[in-house]
Amino acid sequence: MSKWISAEKKMPREGDRCLIVIAWGDQRWVDIDYYDGKWEDGEPNWRNQLYTGGEVTHWMRLPRPPKEERDENNA
Repeated sequence: MSKWISAEKKMPREGDRCLIVIAWGDQRWVDIDYYDGKWEDGEPNWRNQLYTGGEVTHWMRLPRPPKEERDENNA
């Protein structure tokens, strides 16, 4: 199972789709976004510009989606 990773200690690989924690003052919430690998003003640059005024404090990679199982009766 994945664990939260501090954005101060490590960043995801470019192109990783992540679950992120965004902080604005004393508010925190969770969202899903792609990391684009760039830095602006010392903060991670996430693709969704909604986070421009907030700070991504933690992240974790999303698990891979399940593989489709073939129905052997209809194969």
